[in-house]
Amino acid sequence: MSHTKKSWSVTPQGEQVYLHTISNDSGFQAGIATYGATLVELKVPVSNGQTVDAVLGFDDLTGYLNDPHYIGATVGRVAGRISHGSFELDGEKYFLDKNEGDNQLHGGKFGFNSRIWTECQAENPEPHTISLCYESPDGEGGYPGNLQVTVTYSLIENGLRIAYRAVTGKPTPINMTAHPYFNLNGDGKDTGEHEVKIFSDKTLFFDDEILPNGETLDVSGTEADYTDFCPINGPATDSQIETAPLKHDRFYILNLSEMEMPVAAVVRSDASGMELEIATTQSGLQFYSADYIGAGTKGKLGCEYGPRSGFCLEPEGYPDAVNRPEFPSVILRPGEVYNHVTEYRFREFNKRD
Repeated sequence: MSHTKKSWSVTPQGEQVYLHTISNDSGFQAGIATYGATLVELKVPVSNGQTVDAVLGFDDLTGYLNDPHYIGATVGRVAGRISHGSFELDGEKYFLDKNEGDNQLHGGKFGFNSRIWTECQAENPEPHTISLCYESPDGEGGYPGNLQVTVTYSLIENGLRIAYRAVTGKPTPINMTAHPYFNLNGDGKDTGEHEVKIFSDKTLFFDDEILPNGETLDVSGTEADYTDFCPINGPATDSQIETAPLKHDRFYILNLSEMEMPVAAVVRSDASGMELEIATTQSGLQFYSADYIGAGTKGKLGCEYGPRSGFCLEPEGYPDAVNRPEFPSVILRPGEVYNHVTEYRFREFNKRD
């Protein structure tokens, strides 16, 4: 097991960015940059003694500075969209940075993904763990309250755990998530043939701006039905889907479970024989098929990315919950502690003929 730290680059504002690399005895290795508390690599051991880097990314900081897709980033204060870039809390109206038309997406123009995080000492530091901290001041992005946030990346025997913790000085919304783009083949090519299973029977209705209206939809028999393994592109037997693959940007309400950290989704690739299991304490999952990555985007290690080069499964609370009282609350109050954990577990499976 090891943990190394090196100077990676400097932002245009002169801020130093470090790259932390952690590894464990199982052969996993993760690279985390202090810019955006970003997961820049996740090397997964495979049976032939090699490793596969299962996440998209860039070779240097410049790629992340110019990236509009939140590749690998920690997202906050609030993941997803907030309608009209505003909300009311305890009788006071708050107006946020708008960075997607009339709405805010993923914390605004300068969300957690574009901030410099600092290494913070864990109570019992382990060589396969790195904790990064950020203090978001009152009013940043339009949000109330000084918010102190910690994100801890830990390698586990079969993958990666990400834990989130936050406390606040004033009531404020918080709904953080990780935004890695996975590709289980490690080649940056189309992931449409990856098969996905999501442990959910219901999605939220989204309008054309990908905002909920409060309605829940049963997935059974619809193109959103991933209750059993199905390719990201959609069923291969559907001739229409063969020419026009399904596009996904959907929020799934995860099935209730008495488990401490229920499994939210499983993804597998026949090409690599690799399977990814995502378990989380969150209540929902955003499934995004990355159809809007521009063709010819220069990725790391000589890869060229485009639509569907990766996929996102983002554990998070309900989108626009600050404006939807019927949704579970995402408000954190003084004296409370925000805690959520997600694990990304990898294994090999027997390929099908």
